[in-house]
Amino acid sequence: MKSLIVFLCLCIQLSFAQKEMKHEVYFETDKHDIPETEHSRLLLFLSKIENFDIEKITIYGFTDDRGSDNYNLTLSQQRADAIKTVFS
Repeated sequence: MKSLIVFLCLCIQLSFAQKEMKHEVYFETDKHDIPETEHSRLLLFLSKIENFDIEKITIYGFTDDRGSDNYNLTLSQQRADAIKTVFS
């Protein structure tokens, strides 16, 4: 019984230890510059997480399907790089 309680406590602790947080930034069509309102929202998000022990950050850039594959790939990378600049 004692080992079951210890096991349950460890499971609960692990479930809280690995919390995933997300923040979405919206861009204007065909743009990779972060709009001012989105920049403010991103800075607010960063201020909320600055005291966390962050192990990994993943940044994804997305586009709609209006352009060619090469254009959209370049634009999505530019958007991800814009967010990376704010993080650094």
